Order: sequence, then C-alpha cells, then structure tokens
Amino acid sequence: MKISNETKVGALTVIAITLLVLGYNFLKGKDIFTDTHDYYAKYENINGIKVSNPVLYNGFNVGKVTALSLNENGEVIATLTLQPELKIPVNSIAKIASQDLLGAKAIVLLFSDARTYHQEGDTLQSDVEMSLSESVNTQVLPVKAKAEKLLGTMDSILVTVQTILNPNFRNNIDESFSSIKRSIETLEKTATRIDTLVKFQSARFASITLNIESITSNLKNNNQKITDILTNVNQISDSITKINFIATIDNANRAIAQVASITEKINNGQGSLGLLVNDDALYNHINQTAADLNKLMVDLRLNPKRYVHLSLFGGKNKKYKEPTVDTASVKKSK
Repeated sequence: MKISNETKVGALTVIAITLLVLGYNFLKGKDIFTDTHDYYAKYENINGIKVSNPVLYNGFNVGKVTALSLNENGEVIATLTLQPELKIPVNSIAKIASQDLLGAKAIVLLFSDARTYHQEGDTLQSDVEMSLSESVNTQVLPVKAKAEKLLGTMDSILVTVQTILNPNFRNNIDESFSSIKRSIETLEKTATRIDTLVKFQSARFASITLNIESITSNLKNNNQKITDILTNVNQISDSITKINFIATIDNANRAIAQVASITEKINNGQGSLGLLVNDDALYNHINQTAADLNKLMVDLRLNPKRYVHLSLFGGKNKKYKEPTVDTASVKKSK
C-alpha cells in the first residue's frame, strides 16, 4: 500500500505540533508523563521566583513552580507542582529562599508537627527569606549606629585633649600637683612625729600593757571568788531590803492607824483636843482666861507694891482700879 504525500505531510505536522506542546510544557516545568499534585501559595513579593524554579524539602527537589499569577488584591499566586507521594502537614510553610550567593531562588517547604495533611489544591502558608542586601543592611545598621556613637565619643575626647593642652589648664594642673606634693610632705612629717612619739613612749605602753595583763590575770584567777562575793552581797542586800521594806510598811500602817484613831476621836469631841476643836465655849473661855492673865501680868508690872509690900503699921486697903495705860511702856518711849 502506497502512502500518499499528503498523509505523510499531515502525520509530520501532527508529530511536530505534539513535540512543540511537549517542549513548551517541559520548558514551563510540567511533566505530562507523570502524575503530580498542585498546591498554591500567596506572596506579596515573589522576590525573584520564576516558573520552573525548584521546590525543595530538606534540600531535596520535590517539585517545581509551574505557574505565577496575580489575584484581585495584587498578590502573586504561585502554583507548586509536587510529587504525589509527598504529604504536606497542615500549617506547613512554603518559604522563598536563596539557593546560593549568586541569587538563585527556590521555594523551601518547612513541615509542621501536625498529624493531619493538606489535600491537593490547598493553599499553603507562605514566607519570604530576607535577601542578601536586606540581611547585610540588618547587620550593618547596628554597626553603623555604634560607629556614629564612637565618632561622637572620639570628638568629645579630642575636645577634652584640646582643653588639656590649653596653657591655663596646664598651669592649673601644675599648681594642683604642687599642692598635692606639699600635702604628701606634710603627711610624711606627721607620720615621722607619730613614729618618734611611739618610739619614746613604747616602754610606757609596754608597762601599761603589762599592768593590764596583770589585772586581767588576777581577775581571771579570782573569778570564782569575785562571783561568790557578788552572790553573797546580792543575797545580803536582798535580805536587808526585804526586812527593811516589811518593817517600814508595818510601821507606816500602824502610824496611819493611830493617826486615823486620833482624828476620829478629835472629830467625835473626845479628849482635850477634841473638845477644843468641837466646843466653841471652851475655846472662848480659854481666850478669856488668856486675856485676864495678860491683864494681871500688866498690872503686876505696873503696880508691884499692890501684890508684894511690907507695912509695920498696917495700911489702908485701896480699891483696885483696872489699869488703862502701860506706864512702863510710856516711860521707855520717853
């Protein structure tokens, strides 16, 4: 059977188209001859990820990025085509990371400890590793801040050095050192005097120390005797204190009882003092008697002959007249 040229051209055309499709899919990272599972991840910035970049787990290539697209929120959706036997735990992360220093990118899967797994078509959590420039900036910025602070400190040090190099400041420093030197010389002289005093008085200090040691030795040797003496004195003083205190209290009680008895008798009008305190008539009589006695003494002083006289022939009895004036007092005043 003879095949026509048209049939050959048609067959070659189909083969060419098939090879073109397969090659295009291969270049896009798709493998139409093996079974795969697709997963998705959302990124605000894909940071250099391209179609056909590998997907790695523990450094092992488990798939490829087969598509990149934008959604309505401006996020980039990456399609991850992975091997069907790979089970991805829930809460795992698809992180964009650098493969080498040249900037090659890949998506690294970071599995969680969950016991449940994602199903085909699920959207994984995403993360982006800092780029080399960002990492360098993160480490360089603190160094830069420290360098700026160090430069400020060095500037302050230079200002201080310039101040020190000022002639007036040097003169002040020289004067300060001179004052310190004089103070040290004074301290040395004082220390020398103290050393001399101690040297001359060392014998006396030794004698005083020996006396103190002797006293303390005697006290130590007679410690028991001193304790016994103090105990006896304490017992004697306690006994005397108790005896005197008890006797004093008894005497005070008896005295108070006697005073109370006397006071009660006086208040009741018993005895002379009680009558004198409570009987107004007795008080008045005593006052009257005292007044009469006073008059008698005055008359005896003024008219002694009336009471003591000698008469050989007898005399005429004169009538008594009460004295009105103390003539002795009148004569003394003249």
